[in-house]
Amino acid sequence: MNERYPERKKPAHGVRSELNASTIIFATVCTKNRVPWLADEEYHTILRDVWTTATRWRVGRYVLMPDHMHFFAGQYDG
Repeated sequence: MNERYPERKKPAHGVRSELNASTIIFATVCTKNRVPWLADEEYHTILRDVWTTATRWRVGRYVLMPDHMHFFAGQYDG
């Protein structure tokens, strides 16, 4: 455990979706051991490529930091 970044006290509970309703999530993802590898343009390009070709979820607005990212994502039906 890192003193600066304590472990999560409660686990994430997943995503609940309702039939005929839009589901949008906001997520934060950290790199393992908070290593700042996301600051590299090559990794940013890889993330965008993966998000562009995804068939189940679409990533919308995002903020990419050296050791974590925040993003909105929604289910994709088509």
